[in-house]
Amino acid sequence: MKNFIFIFLLIVNTYPTEAKNTPLSYDDFKPLPKINLFVGSEIKETYISLKEYLIDNCRFTTNKKNGTIGISFSEDEIINYAKIYSSKFYCDINYEFLDFQNKYQKEKVTVSMDTCSGLVIYINIFLRLRPYTYDKDPKILSYWISFFKSFSTLQPRIQKTERSSILGGKEVFFDKEQYIWSDDKKTLERKIFTQIISTYETERKSKQIYGQSFNFSQLISNDLSSNSPMNKMMKCRSD
Repeated sequence: MKNFIFIFLLIVNTYPTEAKNTPLSYDDFKPLPKINLFVGSEIKETYISLKEYLIDNCRFTTNKKNGTIGISFSEDEIINYAKIYSSKFYCDINYEFLDFQNKYQKEKVTVSMDTCSGLVIYINIFLRLRPYTYDKDPKILSYWISFFKSFSTLQPRIQKTERSSILGGKEVFFDKEQYIWSDDKKTLERKIFTQIISTYETERKSKQIYGQSFNFSQLISNDLSSNSPMNKMMKCRSD
């Protein structure tokens, strides 16, 4: 019994505080727990949830329209358009993350979304976190990886590159490492591809991390059965 309690507490404390009440379900997983954003969500509900965190108006593009929501087009016009035509949204938001002292810090996050028939079929979340404020493995990354491990046993691929820069008249070398978790899962109605990328750039001599960024993306695959309810629902128009 004691072992069970210990394991339960360990799992709960792995995730950010704001996500503790969020089940790590493969369907409807919210990579930013406070925002109603997930593959398969309705763009209207997602946009309303996202608005609270916007830094500036979102950009919007299709084959026929492109511009800034609220300036080039009204919100209602764009949402109604996205219910019919395939569309892309690009939004910068402020979102709070727990730092290594378990204190919330506001950070800029770039959110990209593709829609089809009013549903979000692709999401991409990109953020940079300051190395001196967050651990190398910040809590939001642990949250994403825990979700990934709930359906996949694949280990991350590691890619290494290097670059040099002249600083103070001297050539300084930097090593870049990327850890990439990627896999997909099929359900009765859809197939979703998930990818997580964590990137670290370290000054070679001092081993100090100069920059780190994190990326979460998901895509509903189009190789569903023609009889799938999801496939029948997503009849995109791009004209």
